[in-house]
Amino acid sequence: LVTVGSQDEVPAIRHALSMGADRAILIDDEAIDTTNPQAKARVLAAVLTEEQPDIILGGYKSGDTSRAQTIMGLPQVGWITGLEIEGDVALADHELADGVEQVSVGLPALFTAQQGLAEPRYPTVRDIMQSKKKPIDTKDLAALGILPDQVGPAIAKTSVRSYALKPERAGGRIIEGDAPDA
Repeated sequence: LVTVGSQDEVPAIRHALSMGADRAILIDDEAIDTTNPQAKARVLAAVLTEEQPDIILGGYKSGDTSRAQTIMGLPQVGWITGLEIEGDVALADHELADGVEQVSVGLPALFTAQQGLAEPRYPTVRDIMQSKKKPIDTKDLAALGILPDQVGPAIAKTSVRSYALKPERAGGRIIEGDAPDA
């Protein structure tokens, strides 16, 4: 399990550990512009290059800014609802607007999950207690060989110009009469 953030993320990491992850890596450094997907991608790429996983699973977008980016040069299949591994090849079910496409890619590869890929494993009290003994390796940029200016606001390819709340919902109207007349 790899997370870019601060110590505020530890409860969520512990929850994931209680659901079955063996260990976690938390990248905690104030120099990381966490609103910039390219900065997060660069940090995650450094960790994943060091770890050398065969399969990288992630959500299809971030929960905070709904953006996503990868820079590792790996095959990527997004919005998957099924995944099978046969040797060094992965068969993924990629959800389309009007169906499902089965994609075959060589490993290592990155996959982004869509609802339906797997049922979450709900932790028991025993799992929660055991998760407190599982390691969370906290690293900073120096440990990854990344300079602060490589993940700061200056490298952003996009910028958020503004945020606004959705407009309030307008009330409905009642149309009188029978269905064909209405």
